[in-house]
Amino acid sequence: MKKVKFLFMAFVAVAMTLASCSKEEPKKPVDQDPVGEAQPEIAAPAAGKVIVAIRVPEGTCNGVVLTGSPFGWNPASGTAAFELVEGTETWYSVELDYAAGAMLKAIAVPETGTTKWETQWENIEILEGDATITVENETEPRLDLVETSDGTVIYVTIGNWKTAPCAPVVPGGEGTFTFTPACELSANAVVIFTGNFDENGWGDSTREMTRQENGSYTWTGTYPDGFQMKVIVDGSWMTGGNVTFDGTTFSFTGTGEFCPVEEVI
Repeated sequence: MKKVKFLFMAFVAVAMTLASCSKEEPKKPVDQDPVGEAQPEIAAPAAGKVIVAIRVPEGTCNGVVLTGSPFGWNPASGTAAFELVEGTETWYSVELDYAAGAMLKAIAVPETGTTKWETQWENIEILEGDATITVENETEPRLDLVETSDGTVIYVTIGNWKTAPCAPVVPGGEGTFTFTPACELSANAVVIFTGNFDENGWGDSTREMTRQENGSYTWTGTYPDGFQMKVIVDGSWMTGGNVTFDGTTFSFTGTGEFCPVEEVI
């Protein structure tokens, strides 16, 4: 009898285990857009207007403009500037007059030079809003407005720019920088190393460089991300553009009023 009771209890335990295993786990909500900053809430514009909101990728450093059929397809002058959406870091928006069938493209403003097609958007996706995407030349998408775009906000995420609009920022660090003047300076010349790490702006520096036997000058210390530099010799600035540190430019040369021009006879 005890054996039968034991077998019955074992059977019940197995049945309960199987029943518990057959229960479905509650389904977790699917994040439709898990990558990047969350989509902001932007109030819909009035009828006759449309807002295009874009989430930009890394490497966007100098702003974004909108061009297309309403602007004459001129990336250098026929554009409308996007503005950063308040409270966000990567979302920009622009409001424009609605026109059915309008064709639009966003272009990142390059760090240097004029705005060109080379930095237009690539790999875009509509997260919300009524519009369509048409891909030209296999890799160049455009946003096409439709009748129901009127009075709405269209949210678009950008995977990347066709070419990088800005050079990648070189991280800061520590090193020794060497300045070689284009002429022989006096032994008493005071050479100040200045750059975008000066606390109160360029020129406000006490970083005096040390003269070497070969006539060059050195300074050792830490430098910031995206470092740019110059020197001031006895109060006179080195002429020409700033020297941008690219990770290897620990040595540079330059001239200025401290190097007198020799008269040609």
